[in-house]
Amino acid sequence: MGLPITQCLSPAALGKAYLREMGIEPVLGRSPRFPVARLGTAQTTYGGGRAEERVRLVEVPVAYLDISSNYPTALTLGQLWQLVIADHLRVAAATREARELLFGLDRESLLDREVWPRIATLFCRIRPSGQLLPVRAAYAATGWQIGLNYLDSAPRDLWFTLADLLDNKILGGPPAEILDAFRVVPVGVQPALRPVALRGVVPIDPRDPNLFVHLVEERRRVMGGPSLDPAERRALAGSLKTIANAISYGVYAEEREEAAIAGGALIESRWIVALQVPRAAGRPHRRVLVWPRRRGRYRARAPSPGADRS
Repeated sequence: MGLPITQCLSPAALGKAYLREMGIEPVLGRSPRFPVARLGTAQTTYGGGRAEERVRLVEVPVAYLDISSNYPTALTLGQLWQLVIADHLRVAAATREARELLFGLDRESLLDREVWPRIATLFCRIRPSGQLLPVRAAYAATGWQIGLNYLDSAPRDLWFTLADLLDNKILGGPPAEILDAFRVVPVGVQPALRPVALRGVVPIDPRDPNLFVHLVEERRRVMGGPSLDPAERRALAGSLKTIANAISYGVYAEEREEAAIAGGALIESRWIVALQVPRAAGRPHRRVLVWPRRRGRYRARAPSPGADRS
């Protein structure tokens, strides 16, 4: 696979190694004309996973719900893998479509898997007026977090995914007026994609639209199969789960911030530190070293400060 064991420090490292092995290029490497302002807009809607407790210190009936392979399932339902393997991406205006979907869809219609690809990759600009939306704020001394709250106003229009606006509708929040919307559309398939064998034994083809379905089903088959040694069965099943999660979610939003350096300052996403370095003559001199904040290989670069984010 070309990944030294000394560099396999996380599931993300393993996932990115398999993406490289499959010949998948980062988004802006194959879409150099993709409008970075739209990329920045889309990134502002990203909230990541979160856990909330909205009823506290009250005894209520509960139901335990476990979603099998949550990230691969969401990616498959939204057909988001097509964005990863596309030859290039383009942006399409979608204001009318977004308004029609927001008006017409309800809780029951979201149970139709054919609806999910129509919701995915739709980004909407609204003027908040009391909607229940994921909001990033300094809720506590621990720092900035995401919470689902009623947003009464904002100093400017904000962008949210259509899925967030549908969530507000289903939960009974005030209707949101979509002022503008766009969709990211995959075009074609990268020509250099190639099949790989996970752990050398499970063949997968990145051009397969049901890739993650097969990964999840193969993991279930391995877990229930008596033909493998128990230790090998656990190792293979664990690898399939790790790889499926790694290449279906986190690596596309990865940013690795270097650890704080004693005596240094974080300036423009770089740690700047001045060190006293001995000279041959015995007198020290100051030398400035820089530790950059590194973006993951498969995270597209956001627009630079001052760029148009409309």
